[in-house]
Amino acid sequence: MEQISYKFKFKKGKIKPPESYLGAGVKKKDLDGDDMWTMSSHDYVVAAVKNVKETITKSNKWKMPKKAVTTMTSDYIPELDGSPKLNAKDHTYYQELIGILRWATEIGRVDILLEILLLSHYQATPRKGHMEQLLRIFAYLDTYPKLTLYFDWRLPNVIERRLPNPLSRRERRDAGKYATTKRETSWKFGLGRCASRSK
Repeated sequence: MEQISYKFKFKKGKIKPPESYLGAGVKKKDLDGDDMWTMSSHDYVVAAVKNVKETITKSNKWKMPKKAVTTMTSDYIPELDGSPKLNAKDHTYYQELIGILRWATEIGRVDILLEILLLSHYQATPRKGHMEQLLRIFAYLDTYPKLTLYFDWRLPNVIERRLPNPLSRRERRDAGKYATTKRETSWKFGLGRCASRSK
């Protein structure tokens, strides 16, 4: 880094580990006795939820649930939603909210990825029900704002298991000229470490 500083200026002349990257907090933390880089979208999520709360309070049209322990209601099916279509203004706001949440998934909120992808399908003609579920996701983020991804650099544990040949004796006999009948199929399962912590 000192050699680079001869050609490029550093902010305030300081050389130190990064603290943020594209809206996400970056920090080195300990996991099982090993140091590794982590990424947290906490600050971005808190700012996004605050912004949405202020906007819907001014409009006095939409309401965000006070608390949500799940991202979407369990019986909701987006493709069967028959509620009224949004007007032009709410339509644009729906697309803005989708963009905010999609960026949240990019910087670590993988727990809402499926729901965002489902609701993204309706950006052309969103309905009232879609908007309500979108606001519920923000309520979920407000309930659980902290999620940290650990970038584990260690090699994953690999377990080798032997599974029996799925063909019956007759099938193996009939296909004998194409396959070895007594050979067992070997499969390898890589169990990588994917750690996330939420408080």
